[in-house]
Amino acid sequence: MIDKAVKGNFKPFEKLVKVLEQPFEEQEHYGIYQHPPKHKLQCYKTYCGT
Repeated sequence: MIDKAVKGNFKPFEKLVKVLEQPFEEQEHYGIYQHPPKHKLQCYKTYCGT
């Protein structure tokens, strides 16, 4: 999403904002945002030393 925004394409960000406007509502067209991140995108390191 960030790489697209840097190139001037804000559509993915605008979709995310739309989803976050109603976070507890079922939104059929935005199912991709209802799943946990793919394994390679999961971050399990903290930066505060804990």
